[in-house]
Amino acid sequence: MHHIAADEARSAHEAVTGTVGAAPSPAAGAAVDAGACGAGACGAGACGTPSGRGRRDRLRHGTAELHAALDAALTGAGYFDDAMGYRRYLLAVLPLQQGLEAALDLAGAAALLPDWPARRRAPLGRSALARLGDAPVPPAVLPVPAGRGAVLAGLYVLEGATLGGAVLARRLREVGVPPPALRFLDPHGARRGAMWRGFLARLEAAPLSPGEEAALCPAARAVFARFAACLLPSRRPPATQP
Repeated sequence: MHHIAADEARSAHEAVTGTVGAAPSPAAGAAVDAGACGAGACGAGACGTPSGRGRRDRLRHGTAELHAALDAALTGAGYFDDAMGYRRYLLAVLPLQQGLEAALDLAGAAALLPDWPARRRAPLGRSALARLGDAPVPPAVLPVPAGRGAVLAGLYVLEGATLGGAVLARRLREVGVPPPALRFLDPHGARRGAMWRGFLARLEAAPLSPGEEAALCPAARAVFARFAACLLPSRRPPATQP
């Protein structure tokens, strides 16, 4: 959900993975993990059914088009240009972040990812808003994910969103945003790579039924769609009359 330039994304990717010369997506957040969408890989069934790929690869390919479209739309939004833009970003994204984390709590995310409570970023977002002079925002009320596949999909999107945060935090520090307000973007500091690899190990090892396996990509795409709706007002569905 964070857009950064291609060279910055490459640096973030290398810092996280320990590799040099790879070709990450030109976007931060989970998009640092999102590769190009291979032929047919973004079809509804490509990620939802086992195909010889690991779950991380299927999620990455199965959400690549949607994620790329979201990042392209965010390019001109100015969320990470200055303190005012960052404040707008927090006000837009924090209700969803809080709601998703609460729903994952109720769905038993800690059973799949034991250190999940330490990974939750909503408290850091509330602290950041307070430091920027804003009152708390209420959480969105979301349905509890049904099944372990949907839980892992939500975790994949939220955990991936920390990957590009260090680049964005550095950019905002340079324009005067106080560092304590930036922990929402980069909560793990130098440990971000280890935290991501730890999540990936849990993602691949979790026991899933065939139905839960099939739910992975549709559920991840639904989370991306929620972020598009909160960050891009033009993507919100029209209000229905009571």
